[in-house]
Amino acid sequence: GTGFTEADRNGNFTTSTDMLNWFFQWAFCSAAATIVSGGVAERVQFPGYLCFTIVMTSWIYPVVVHWTWGYGWLAGGADYSITDTGFMDFAGS
Repeated sequence: GTGFTEADRNGNFTTSTDMLNWFFQWAFCSAAATIVSGGVAERVQFPGYLCFTIVMTSWIYPVVVHWTWGYGWLAGGADYSITDTGFMDFAGS
């Protein structure tokens, strides 16, 4: 599909939330990177922060989010391997 719709085999268009979900995760990913920027302002050089941001947004955030909220191994429940409760988010989100 393209945009906020997708087509099935018969050519019927239905609404899709894929782009909305992607944008939602993008916003949290960028917020996670900017929170660090406030903590390290004037303490690290820009190239070092740029390297961290690239690693954070391309590897750390997507992997950890998939493990916890993407029904990964930290999600918990009867079908998952960590505990019955699983990952608990105390940040309020």
